[in-house]
Order: sequence, then C-alpha cells, then structure tokens
Amino acid sequence: METIVDFNMWIKQLSLEVKKQTVAVRELAVNFTDGEQRQARSDQATLLRNLKTGILWKVENIRQMELAAQRSDNKITLFGKAPAAFIFGSLYTAATRHKDAYKTGIKLAGSVLSKDIPFGRVLISIGKEGLPENLKVISVSRFARELNKTESQVETSLKGNGYLLMPPEVFVKVLEKMEREILDGSVSLPMAVDEVIKRIV
Repeated sequence: METIVDFNMWIKQLSLEVKKQTVAVRELAVNFTDGEQRQARSDQATLLRNLKTGILWKVENIRQMELAAQRSDNKITLFGKAPAAFIFGSLYTAATRHKDAYKTGIKLAGSVLSKDIPFGRVLISIGKEGLPENLKVISVSRFARELNKTESQVETSLKGNGYLLMPPEVFVKVLEKMEREILDGSVSLPMAVDEVIKRIV
C-alpha cells in the first residue's frame, strides 16, 4: 500500500519529468524556428540567384537586339542617307551657283556618317518599391533614339521619376552582396531603394 511519502516522491518525479519535457519542447521549438528562418533565408537567396540569371539573360538579349539595330542603321546610313545628302548638297550648291558643289556634297555626306546615334546602353532600373518588386532592364539607347534625345537626357528623366539606375555589372555585385547578407541573417527581402543604394560599391 502506498504511503504519503511514496505519493510525494511520485509527485516530485513527475514534476521533474514535466520540467524535462518542457525544456525539450522549448528546445524543439527553438530548433524548429531556426530551421524555418534558415529555410526562409535560403529561399530568398535562391530567389536572388534566379533573379540575377533572368536579368543577365534579358540584358544580353537587349544588347544583341541593339547590335542588330546598329548594323541595320549603319547600312541605311552608308547606302541611303549619306549618298542622298551628297546628291542634295551638290545639287543645291550648283543650283545656287556657288562654287565647289562637290565639296559641299562631301561635307553633308560626312556629317550624316559622323552623326552620333546611340546604341547599346543598357541599364538596370529599380523603382520606388525596391527589390525584387520593381525591377526592369531598360535600353536607354533605344529610348533615346525613339524620343530623339540623348542617352543622358533619358537617364536624367528616369532618375527624376524616382528610378535608381545602374549598369548590369554593378547590379550583379549588389545582388551577390545582398545574397551573402541574407544568408547570414542580417537583411531580408523586400529591400527598399535606399537600402539598395547603400550596397552599391
């Protein structure tokens, strides 16, 4: 038959066991939380790596399109615009009875050939919402051609609208830095533009 002493011993043992189980549950909860956080960091780092791959593919694609556009424009200039300018300049000079019609034609053709038409400038644009929500690859040269502006004017306009611009090479370095920081737990996504700026080296 159990005595009060036996009952008290049993209560103490049970209490110790409950404490051990409580500690074990807390440790399990901490490990579970740590595991969740590590997984979340790993997922965000993977997202950045995939983002980098996709952006670099877009950049290369746009650069190839720009190269094709430049070759096409050079052919048009060489076989169309320049000869037309030469003929027009020569005829105009002859019609106005000025001397050196040939030289005037050459000068006009030369000015057409030397005209600086922008090609190939591609930048990464990050909008006000930051990364990764508001990210674009922009062909500054194409916009400049279409709007009949300089590349500098296009960039100034974009910056005035709150866009952060950077060359692809700089963007890759920023992403790699962010990936390291995400994995060590010091930052997480999304990242505001101001925070992105701090990571430009």
